[in-house]
Amino acid sequence: MKGEYLDAILAANAERRSVALATELKSGRQILLDRDGFDGDLDLSDLHRAAMRDALRADRNGTLETDDGSVFVQVFSPPGRCFVIGAVHIAQPLTQMLPLIDYRPIVIDPRESFCTEARFPGVELSTEWPDEALQRLKPDHRSAIVTLTHDPKIDDPALEVALKTDAFYIGALGSRRTHAGRLGRLKERGFSEAILSRIHAPVGLAIGAVSQAEVAISILAEMTQVRQDGRRRSGMRFGEVPVEEAAGAILAHSLRLGATALKKGRVLSPDDLEVIEAAGISQIVAARLDPGDVREDAAAQRIAAAAAGENIATASAFTGRANLFADARGILLFDRDRLDRLNMVDEAVTLGTLPPFTVVEPRQMVATVKIIPFAVPEAAVEAAAAAATEGEPLLRVAAFRALSVSPSSGSLRSAAGLFPKSAAAMRPPVWRRASPRRRLRRISSLCTARR
Repeated sequence: MKGEYLDAILAANAERRSVALATELKSGRQILLDRDGFDGDLDLSDLHRAAMRDALRADRNGTLETDDGSVFVQVFSPPGRCFVIGAVHIAQPLTQMLPLIDYRPIVIDPRESFCTEARFPGVELSTEWPDEALQRLKPDHRSAIVTLTHDPKIDDPALEVALKTDAFYIGALGSRRTHAGRLGRLKERGFSEAILSRIHAPVGLAIGAVSQAEVAISILAEMTQVRQDGRRRSGMRFGEVPVEEAAGAILAHSLRLGATALKKGRVLSPDDLEVIEAAGISQIVAARLDPGDVREDAAAQRIAAAAAGENIATASAFTGRANLFADARGILLFDRDRLDRLNMVDEAVTLGTLPPFTVVEPRQMVATVKIIPFAVPEAAVEAAAAAATEGEPLLRVAAFRALSVSPSSGSLRSAAGLFPKSAAAMRPPVWRRASPRRRLRRISSLCTARR
């Protein structure tokens, strides 16, 4: 890492900003993304710069594939913080556990008799009113805020400030009835239902917690769950995006702008954005992906190619679907258990087939791979492809073959005399065509001769 980039990363960390550094693995050239500015000697396309922004928002490292080779994107973020509103009993085990998962606890409570060094040794304390303390400390995307007092005079002002920040987690202690009253008060303060849905209440995962330590564990578990879910979904966020920031995003809904039609699923280029802006549109609904995500067509094509075995061909993927066709007349064969394992890899990946042992004709579709969203994580594609190639490709067609049978060949030579040489030879003997009385006489004469 160059010294100038190290200095920039340290300065950003001191100001609690996240930055992203991209390094081209082949050449070592680098480019730093800080806020909205890029600085460095690595030339990236608008699409890959947008992917860097997505990595920064997701707080997640990843690899970009460019025409010149792989580029590793590393995100440098400040340590996490958890603002605990209320120096109550639950806060004591909670603040002891938070450093174990790399969060710095900060306890805020204006009640000085509760908020003491004796009760919270080694923990940063504030006896300001929570709204004032939060405004000073500025919670960011690496922050969690938990209110524990049950006192609206303390919790409500804290939540008002929390809802205006980028905190990834906001939790509030209290029963459902208590929370319903809290929501009513906050609605009167002008907060919409969509914004209020950010509050997790009753706080913590439902693990049957009883003791204060168990409640603290449930809070940490929910914080972790929200954080990790946010990372997984960040690449597939749908929402309104300013047009000037939408380069490389995927259009979520089709747009018809005069003579120009932009279809759903289109990766927006700078030229597309000029057309959209010229139409007077400032916001569009789009999806953004993580650097490690594989776009739907590429993912479907890889999984289909892995699954295609003998006498099966794959077609080019479109709209996240790759179809597989029989190359010969025969019977479709596959292992049901392996197919089930593939379909259990990720809910975004589906492989549908005709029933096993179906007789199929050439060019008949026998299966299809479908990627349900616009993209799927690389790990899911790898796992699905591995399931499809376990031992041998998952799907194959056992082709019918025309066989010629000759009495003079193989094991049939000894039975050559059993096969009639003409249709006449297949007719029953004359006596079998006689009347019943004549048959009886013939049988009697044969029996007398044998005696």
